[in-house]
Amino acid sequence: MKRILSLVLSIFILPVFCIPIIAAVPTILPDVIVTPLSLVVSENQTSATFSVYLSSEPTDDVTIPMVSSDSFELTIDRATITFTNNDYNIPQIVTVTGVDDDLIDGDKNVLVVLGTIFSTDVNYDGLNPTDVSVTVQDNEVPPEIIVTPLSLVVSENQTSATFSVYLSSEPTDDVTIPMVSSDSFELTIDRATITFTNNDYNIPQIVTVTGVDDDLIDGDKNVFVVLGTIFSYDVNYDGLNPTDVSVTVQDNDQVVTPLSIVSSNPEDGSLNVPWGVTLTITFSENIQVAENIGKVIIDNAGVLYGYTYKVRGTTLYLNPKGNFQYNSLCIITLPMGVVKSLSGSSISNDYSYSFRVKAKR
Repeated sequence: MKRILSLVLSIFILPVFCIPIIAAVPTILPDVIVTPLSLVVSENQTSATFSVYLSSEPTDDVTIPMVSSDSFELTIDRATITFTNNDYNIPQIVTVTGVDDDLIDGDKNVLVVLGTIFSTDVNYDGLNPTDVSVTVQDNEVPPEIIVTPLSLVVSENQTSATFSVYLSSEPTDDVTIPMVSSDSFELTIDRATITFTNNDYNIPQIVTVTGVDDDLIDGDKNVFVVLGTIFSYDVNYDGLNPTDVSVTVQDNDQVVTPLSIVSSNPEDGSLNVPWGVTLTITFSENIQVAENIGKVIIDNAGVLYGYTYKVRGTTLYLNPKGNFQYNSLCIITLPMGVVKSLSGSSISNDYSYSFRVKAKR
């Protein structure tokens, strides 16, 4: 009986447990592996790379087009990648490089667009791989108007000085800067505006300022070259207000002490003066003849006398043409500008004095 049972087991039961088990093979879906998906470069022409490969062996060549979404900011070292069934799983390296420009446009996000695949392998044909995002860092400095120097010195002798103006970065449109003197009676400027273009923005333009001569003793003056608010269609520069230039205008007019009369001969109020007297007036400093020397009034009893004159040192000599009347009043009047000091000052007011000629015996 045991033998019969063993035979049955060997024939019907044991073969069931000896049936070989075949494991299922997973299906690999066609895919384009791109890594990394984000990069950073700069306008200093720095570069970065990403890699691309296929997840499975294609039945025919697989071509992936690539393009920069902004070629003015980012370039790619190739236009396509092609994989074959021999190299599909070998990563191909793509290099991207930032493009330098002179625009203040801030950091830019640019895409490396991996376009729709072309292949006769129906599993890959028409796939659209993931794009790569690239940050292109701007390398331009903020917009600024460079003015140098910011302080100058000129004088009323019509001396001149200069300062220069230029832009820190290339504008997208013309930049016009108005200029005006805060006191045109003291300082003039050789232009009313400066305009920069994207071709000459970094070439200094020279502005010349000149002191204005006047006859006022007004001391040194601080005058500004006012650089006004900028007008431009470049929004980075429009509305900026450059720094003004301070100019010291040195006065060339001296403080002049008025000439004064020290004494006269005859003295004011004198009596019994000889009728043929020579008149002398002595001043506070050496003198010279001035424009009103012919306007001295010598009035003797209502009669006006002519005269000759000479100057020696601090003294004016007047010789009346004729003798004065006896026992008469004589009034001498010196208007301003009869004589002047060697530095150019005159008496501050008309000067008169009188005396009485002696009587005839």
